[in-house]
Parts: sequence; C-alpha cells; structure tokens
Amino acid sequence: MMGRSHVFIGLAATTTMIAAGLIDVSPATLVAALIGSLAPDIDTPQSTLGRLLFFVSYPFNAAIGHRTGTHSLIALVVCMCLALVIEAAGFAGAGLAFFVGYAAHIGADLLTREGCAFLYPWDRTRYVFWPAIMTGGLGEPFAALSIVALRLATAYWLDPQTFDLLARLRHFRVRG
Repeated sequence: MMGRSHVFIGLAATTTMIAAGLIDVSPATLVAALIGSLAPDIDTPQSTLGRLLFFVSYPFNAAIGHRTGTHSLIALVVCMCLALVIEAAGFAGAGLAFFVGYAAHIGADLLTREGCAFLYPWDRTRYVFWPAIMTGGLGEPFAALSIVALRLATAYWLDPQTFDLLARLRHFRVRG
C-alpha cells in the first residue's frame, strides 16, 4: 500500500487502542503511530521515510530488498522491544502506538499482491491474504477506507468519547 493508506490505517488502529483504554491520547502517541505506520518501508528509497532517510534505505534495500526483513515476524519482535524501551523512557503510550502503527502497516501489506516475507530470514515466501489488491491500484483506496471505517466504528463502539478527546487534542499545549 501507499504511504497515505498506511498512515490512515495506523492512526485508525491507534484510535481503536485509545478507545479500548490501552493507550493514552497525546500528540506524542499520535506522532509515534504515524512514524510507526511508515517505518517498515524504510527498506525502500521510494517510500516516504526512505526518501527522507536515504542513507538508511539504500543500504537496507541493497542488503535485503523490499518487504522482507522490515516486514517480518523478527521486525515485529524488535519493534516490540523498541516500544518497551520508549515506554520505559517515560513516553507513556508512545511506544505502544509506534508498535500498533508498525503492525498495522505489515497487516495492510499482507493484503497486497506483493505480500510480505513474514517469516524472513527462515522463509522468503511472500504471504498474501485475500483480496490481494494492487498497490496504488483502484482497490487500494477501497480497502484502506474499509479498514479505517471498521477501526473507527470499533473505536466508537468501545468508547464514543474517544472522539471528544481527539477533538480536544488540537487545544493541547506543551508546557515547558
């Protein structure tokens, strides 16, 4: 999927976690979710983060290729460890939000024809879940909007006041 789809899906998944009471809402958690939803594509210089961090994406791409190491079970374990470090550093909710965005990215890419080498490096088979849409094709916006709508409906069902919290977030001021 394209970067914008990943961002919407990652933020919607994080909103669901906020509604479930598992993550506190703050600008830091939303930024962490946004970065996490783009982070797996650091392995390609054509991605949003890959263009920004080209000195990381080119070597990654040359060494492992796209949708292998950063889209794998090992990457999720490393990401969870990173999330725990972020949480322990005092950024409540930001680590978990990063992990949720990262995991949502991989889940969304499993819906594309290209799939992910989820068991990399043990197995380089690319796994694909139905409906196997084409990245950037006409099916992507439909799939992304369906996922986002389902996530936001679940969040509303869990706690309708979550959307009041998100609306009040625009008035959030950092005190220094």
